[in-house]
Amino acid sequence: MSRELSVADVLAPDPSLWRMVGRALALHCPRCGGGRLFHHWVRRRDHCPGCGYAMEHRPDFFFGAYMLNLMLTLLALFSVLVTVVIFEAAQVEPPVLPLVLVGVACATVLPLFAYPYTFTLWAVVDLRSEPLELQEIADALDSLDADRTDEATPVEHSHC
Repeated sequence: MSRELSVADVLAPDPSLWRMVGRALALHCPRCGGGRLFHHWVRRRDHCPGCGYAMEHRPDFFFGAYMLNLMLTLLALFSVLVTVVIFEAAQVEPPVLPLVLVGVACATVLPLFAYPYTFTLWAVVDLRSEPLELQEIADALDSLDADRTDEATPVEHSHC
């Protein structure tokens, strides 16, 4: 490790829950608020560019983000079903085509749209339920140092 851990690295107070949620909804690191965590809509970085937080520092991290996305999708589909039930209870013919189109959009487009948000929101749940251990903080700092070294090293292009 090229940098020593400081007291602030280890004992810095965690941000409030609402601050972390706000950062996550802005697709920034919930831990430090720095850096965008996604290159493109579904391509994310391995580490936060601000604090080095490893986005999948636990083997089952992705499963939690996936389940959060699935719950959101099922909630949207359930709301479409409730709409149909309300129409039927009022003895009004439900508009079938619009409801089917909304249901298909909820099942296909919504999970893709929500992926980055559910991923960063799951990071909030993960950080709040199980704060980083000392080794994970050290690994985060090492990844920052490695990224800085990679940026400083000039890339040589070979010509065939």
